[in-house]
Amino acid sequence: MKEIYHRRSIRKYKQESIPLETVKQFIKAGMNAPSAHNAMPWQFIIVEDKSILSQIPKFQPYSNMLNYASGAIVVCGDRSIQNNDGYLVLDCAIAAENILLEIDSLGYGAVILGMYPVIERMNALSELLKLPNHILPVSMISYGKTYEEKEPNNKYFEERIRYNQW
Repeated sequence: MKEIYHRRSIRKYKQESIPLETVKQFIKAGMNAPSAHNAMPWQFIIVEDKSILSQIPKFQPYSNMLNYASGAIVVCGDRSIQNNDGYLVLDCAIAAENILLEIDSLGYGAVILGMYPVIERMNALSELLKLPNHILPVSMISYGKTYEEKEPNNKYFEERIRYNQW
């Protein structure tokens, strides 16, 4: 799958909107991720309101690209579906990776921004987006029409592979 190698963290975007149906296609890829016990404990919030996006760099110091992004997808875990935070976060991470791969496959750029496990970030985002208590903001994916091109990844480290035991 070429997207695995082609996908890069893109932080520079053209200030253009992306059709809502395309953004929903990003999320559909996330919803097709595997999850523990097939619980699918994710919830997604599409944020395209610039006044909301501009607030996030105040508590997530690596998110200045949101000022130029078309929008962002907040990947949340629903504790009413999965009450084991370990599985919940893992499931949301896999869903986020699917979203990132789909964004790349459709010719757009994206970067993932961590919220979990930094309590201050999670609390600030929860307050900003008015999340109920059982919803855990795990990550956020900024997206847009890419303004930069990067070389494909070619990472492989033989020295990090063990066979049968350490």
